[in-house]
Amino acid sequence: KGDFAKASESLRASLRTADLALQQRSYYNLGNTLYRTGQGTLEKDPEATIKKWEESIKAYQDSLSLNDADDDARYNKEFVEKKLEELKKQQQKDDKKDQKDQKDQKDQKDQKDQKDQKDQKDQKDQQDQKDQKDQQDQKNQQETRRIRRIRRISRIRRISRIRRISRIRRISRTRRISRTRRISRTRRISRTRRISRTRRKARIPRMRRTEIKTGPLRMPPPARKMPPRTVSKRKARLARNAPKRRK
Repeated sequence: KGDFAKASESLRASLRTADLALQQRSYYNLGNTLYRTGQGTLEKDPEATIKKWEESIKAYQDSLSLNDADDDARYNKEFVEKKLEELKKQQQKDDKKDQKDQKDQKDQKDQKDQKDQKDQKDQKDQQDQKDQKDQQDQKNQQETRRIRRIRRISRIRRISRIRRISRIRRISRTRRISRTRRISRTRRISRTRRISRTRRKARIPRMRRTEIKTGPLRMPPPARKMPPRTVSKRKARLARNAPKRRK
């Protein structure tokens, strides 16, 4: 490779001569040297090979312009053109393949990105659903606690109301019993008084009838006047409040 480069430089320097035959041979040899140089870079750098082979074809063309009867230069020129055309076609195929590979890679990348986006969206949806479920559960728990508290308060109020009603009923019953007892006692007192008054009224006529049958009797000494009986305020109040019986 280094020899071909040096040969190319020396051949380019020999092109400055005024001898046309020497120039024609120099162009021919330069074409061969450039073709060999291009072959050395065919695998690693096809673009450099294409450039060298184009220069080689130009060198062959210059050689033919100086000596059109040089069949070797014409053959080499056609050979290099054929190789160059094949290389360009291969390069186009490679470019298409590279483009296809790039497109496939891009499609794969796009698909991967779409899949990643979908996965992220699914994860976000799952997280949102989980958050909504947690919020709903928390809301349900709060609602359950509120209902339990209301029920507990209602139960306490109901029990308090029942106890208050029971107490009122107990007090009413006690008052009713007391009133009944007071009325019974008042009636008993009234009955006792009525019986006593009836007995006092009945005692005098018996004595008079006895006097008529047997004659005058010795009258007993007049009864000593008793001081008026005092009645307690409570008894007086009970007597006033007692219902009047019809005679």
